Amino acid sequence: MAREMRKPYPSEEQDRFMVRLPNGMRDDLKRVSEANKRTMNAEIVARLEASLNSEEDRLFTTGGVRPAIPMPDYEKRLSSLEAAVLGVLDEMEKFRQRLDTAT
Repeated sequence: MAREMRKPYPSEEQDRFMVRLPNGMRDDLKRVSEANKRTMNAEIVARLEASLNSEEDRLFTTGGVRPAIPMPDYEKRLSSLEAAVLGVLDEMEKFRQRLDTAT
């Protein structure tokens, strides 16, 4: 008698991805997923979806690649970095002048 093939469960037809977790993260995921009354898989998927759908973390738009940092924050951070670099250069110049006068 021929054995009938069973229909696969929907979860068996979904993409799978193996991931290595840092030590202790599995326990943390288990604790959080239980608190949220979800499976560990559902917790991971929910967190990935939230991250990928957030405006702050979205890397690609239909127009192409854009900065991971929203533009106003990007400009603010760039300006702050520029000020810090100029401050360091100024301090280096003062130090060089002190060395020149000491010799």
